[in-house]
Amino acid sequence: MSYEASKSAVARSLMKDMFEQNMDKIYEASMREEISKDGDILKNVESSIGNLKGLKMKEGKRRIKRMKPLHEVRKKKTKKFNVQVEEIKSNGYKFTAESTV
Repeated sequence: MSYEASKSAVARSLMKDMFEQNMDKIYEASMREEISKDGDILKNVESSIGNLKGLKMKEGKRRIKRMKPLHEVRKKKTKKFNVQVEEIKSNGYKFTAESTV
């Protein structure tokens, strides 16, 4: 429900403020009005907040993050170095390291 379609002005202003504050995060929101036993109107605002990393999905689709196999994760943690030793006449030895990932 959008805040324009809300029946009461108080609920409409609450929804408008909520949308303006969190416009970049909210992709699904709804508001319910319930009447309690005392006759007071209770306003429940329900919203689903998505983060800014592109996890906004259409309704009905699941968010699935691909988990890498353990051997792929371990490869990134360890770095292997190939060390080449070159002999230079004036300075003695020069060590150059080339990283291979």
